[in-house]
Amino acid sequence: MAQPTADSRIRSQLDRRGVAASEAQFAQLCAYIGLITKWNRKVNLTSLTLSPLSDEAIDRLLVEPLIAARALLDESASPDRGERPILVDVGSGGGSPAIPLKIAKPQFQLTMIESRARKSAFLRDAARQLALSGTEVITDRLEDFIQTENLGRRVENRPVPPCGKVAVVSVRAVRADESLWGAIGALLRPGGLVLWFRTGGGPNDPPQASALEVVESTLLIPERSSELVILRKPS
Repeated sequence: MAQPTADSRIRSQLDRRGVAASEAQFAQLCAYIGLITKWNRKVNLTSLTLSPLSDEAIDRLLVEPLIAARALLDESASPDRGERPILVDVGSGGGSPAIPLKIAKPQFQLTMIESRARKSAFLRDAARQLALSGTEVITDRLEDFIQTENLGRRVENRPVPPCGKVAVVSVRAVRADESLWGAIGALLRPGGLVLWFRTGGGPNDPPQASALEVVESTLLIPERSSELVILRKPS
């Protein structure tokens, strides 16, 4: 009996989880999985099983970000002065949740921050091949990237997202210490959101010094023990 294709497995899992995607979005999601599978043979982007594609990989890489994208209501992410709202993903690695979030919400200007050069190379290739307009990749640590000397200049010939102007920050599989939360708080505009993806037994809530308030915490996929914590910077 022929084995189901990766595309059919993705479609089946999205349907099972009740996650909708247009035909164009579905094609981009499948192409993303194809790219990460190809690159993962040479660059360690994820430990999830990609060949053959597992349900867990589909859930982690695609389903969880697509569920989280529902939190990005138009009114919560409306840009200032008609500009596109900015989404910054921290420690982007293999591109999830950033790339599926961008596919689901193409109106966002996306900046992926990844400190490892080989992973940054993958992210740039994925953004190009998936035709993700308004997407940039910066090879740096977030804490270093937003230091005062970086403000107002360009990094790697790319514009630096201005501190205090970012609508949404997403973070997953990154050691969330006090310095990171402080950097995230500095990036966000008043009322800006953090989408914090974590699994059961993950780190504690951010310190009070970060000035971020927990809005809600919900299970994304209960059997995966995956949780989305939404935080907001006070207006």
